[in-house]
Amino acid sequence: GPEEQAARAELAEALHAGLLELTPADRAIVLLADVEDWTGPEIAAELGLTAGAVRTRLSRSRARLRDALGTQLGARYGTASA
Repeated sequence: GPEEQAARAELAEALHAGLLELTPADRAIVLLADVEDWTGPEIAAELGLTAGAVRTRLSRSRARLRDALGTQLGARYGTASA
């Protein structure tokens, strides 16, 4: 219904804002891994990184996104995490 559509739009907006907070390289890693479903070695080869660097950057970027989403959505609903 309309409430579900509004919630999805809000989540998409918060995710977009969180992605924009990442560096372009980290944003590319997240999008290739989580949207395009590339493997770590595929991403590493494409971006000229080691597989270990991709794993580290992906983990840190996902953590930043979780924090950004929690902050943005929490602020809207009065449950911002510190």
